[in-house]
Amino acid sequence: SRQMDFFEKAPVATELQVRGTCIWVVPAGIRFDSKVRVTPYGSGSNNDLVIVSGPSGRLVQPPDDYRDVGIWFFNGLDIDPDESTSADKRVRVWLVTDGQLRVEHFGASSNEGSDARGLNIFADGVFLMGPRLSSGEELHMRYRLTGDARVDDMTAGDELPGFGGGSGLTFTLVAGSWREY
Repeated sequence: SRQMDFFEKAPVATELQVRGTCIWVVPAGIRFDSKVRVTPYGSGSNNDLVIVSGPSGRLVQPPDDYRDVGIWFFNGLDIDPDESTSADKRVRVWLVTDGQLRVEHFGASSNEGSDARGLNIFADGVFLMGPRLSSGEELHMRYRLTGDARVDDMTAGDELPGFGGGSGLTFTLVAGSWREY
């Protein structure tokens, strides 16, 4: 039986090229086993990739229960790893789930670093695991706190949970809440 609605098992990195606003809706769980690289396609600006998924509700790998996972990057996430890409051409990635979001480095490529710039997370829970300490690589998650009109526009209305005037929304923005353990 299928345990997630989308389950990628590519032996090499998966590249998602984005032009304009791309919205990917997966009803019950999305998982990438390979490293995912998100890059702009062409020379346009205001590139956004929005991935929306509910929890899988089915994925159990004894002894672990992952039924609450909605979006899972099993071997890392790179967003615009090319430092020369100008800020207006970079891709913003929006990960939206009422389940758990997992970004980890677990398999063969786990010794590679990840650079997730322009990442916006709206999730009921987040699990992050960086590369092995012995590799010397790091997991970077970057976001400009101010000055991105597109982010301000999308979060000001009712397009995303917890920011607009919509009723019944339970997600809350907590500034300065990142901690390193």
